[in-house]
Amino acid sequence: SLYDVGISLSEISEAEKGQKPYLYESIAFMLMPTPVDNPWESHYYGPMSTMRGAKGEPIYKPAQTEITTEAIQYWYERSNETNNPLMKMHYLGLVWDFQQSVTGQKNTGELYNAYVESILTVCNEDYCSHPTETVTALERLFELASTNTHYLPLTKQAYRDFEKRHAADDAPRLWGSLFTIMLHHKKNFSDDERKTLVEEHEQRLLRLSTQEIEGKINPWFAKDEAELLAEYYKGQQSKEDIKRVFNIVEAAFGRAKGDMSKFQYAANVEQIVTLYRHYGLEDEATRLTAVIQRLFAESKDEMESFQTPFEIPQEAYEQADLMFGDKASSDDERWNNFAFYFILRKKEEEESLIERGKKFFFMNMTGNQLLDPKGRPLSKIGTLEQDFDGNLALHTAHKMNFQQYSLAIAINRLLSSGALTTEKVMQRIKLSPIFEEDRYAIIAVALNYFINGEYVLFSHLIVPQIETAIRNLVDMSGEPVIKLQRGGENDKRKGYQYKTLDELLRQPSIEYVFSEDGAYYLRLVLTDQRALNIRNNLCHGILSPEYFDTRSAGRLLH
Repeated sequence: SLYDVGISLSEISEAEKGQKPYLYESIAFMLMPTPVDNPWESHYYGPMSTMRGAKGEPIYKPAQTEITTEAIQYWYERSNETNNPLMKMHYLGLVWDFQQSVTGQKNTGELYNAYVESILTVCNEDYCSHPTETVTALERLFELASTNTHYLPLTKQAYRDFEKRHAADDAPRLWGSLFTIMLHHKKNFSDDERKTLVEEHEQRLLRLSTQEIEGKINPWFAKDEAELLAEYYKGQQSKEDIKRVFNIVEAAFGRAKGDMSKFQYAANVEQIVTLYRHYGLEDEATRLTAVIQRLFAESKDEMESFQTPFEIPQEAYEQADLMFGDKASSDDERWNNFAFYFILRKKEEEESLIERGKKFFFMNMTGNQLLDPKGRPLSKIGTLEQDFDGNLALHTAHKMNFQQYSLAIAINRLLSSGALTTEKVMQRIKLSPIFEEDRYAIIAVALNYFINGEYVLFSHLIVPQIETAIRNLVDMSGEPVIKLQRGGENDKRKGYQYKTLDELLRQPSIEYVFSEDGAYYLRLVLTDQRALNIRNNLCHGILSPEYFDTRSAGRLLH
């Protein structure tokens, strides 16, 4: 393989390494085919590795400046000298890719023919060390030959012959490439060629959905095949065929569910729902949504809880005495400490999450599926790389849950110091214009419930008052608290409706008043489904009353 050639270069004598041929050879074999996400735009070959300098700047190995006129001339000469088809293809590819931009010399028809012929030889005679490498070479070949009437038929034939030799049903990369190319380059294929390809892939879909590979049905391969066919049928505007191929996949997962956990099966069926929706098959998606709701609920029985006992150190109680208890100088100091201490700093949590991702790398290779207490699926959070915001919300929510112990100690000290009484809190409420006078009585009743330990009643009374206060703040800031009713943009007969609390908490005035940290904290506590989401869980009756205990009530007091 080309990799072996590159490795063998390190084994030559040190004296030889000091000569220019070694430099040109080492550069050549550190340049890799990079058809996707190439840092050197418009080039096919890219650096073997990318690092970061002290100021965060990218450092490539090899550097693009090392690709010189002399190096390109050397590679061209080597392409004529070598009898190794892989090396010939590689040298010619580098010359074709870099010659014009580095030397200003145009690529000739002679160079084109030599390069294309070298790829054909490598592909037709299986010189690559693995068939997936051959697929990459075939894709490059098609890119070069797509507008050449002589080489296009030879390229398609090379693809067909390769698939006959290697395209086993359990290797989607090997049988999916030509079909994908056909999807994006339909004009390069005749009606008969397209028809033949579609028929072959339909037959494979039936095999994959019904026949066992190594003793098991593999529905994931069937899904890969169905997605290819669905893209073809999308171009044909045939929704019935799209529905049919995904129905086949749905049945394949049903046959294979005995080999999966209940949660795994539910998550896979959920992927099919996503596919139905992607292709506009809402009836099928709705039908299957009811199924996954039941499947996730059944999967709850498989889940285990983990417990980690720990002790709260005496220092925590002593600090609470200083900040919230008898050792604080005044009620003002106690309440200021209480307000600021329990707002987490978004920037710090971002840094903490990044550090956690480095330390526990494998934890970030998969996402999270959040469920409600009955096992119904809610938010899905991707990997750290895919969904940083979602992971940050979940990470910060975990931190807040752990923080509940400190919050409970703080509230205990506020009570024992006499700072937390209904009368004293109401004096503070009345200083703020965002609390309306006709709300004072119900806020006072709610506070009495909290002090008496009736947290469920406190929570149900105080949440609407918090929402009203937020709406008043936005309104007083001159920002709208209403929006057009659904469909109002296109129907002038429709009126307006109130913005949701989550929408209000995203208004500039909230961040201005509470800071970025405070606004983010309010969303996590009240309206973010990936975090505590207390307002929505309470107002929509999602969680049972028992959930609104001292922990959630403490957050609402805060």
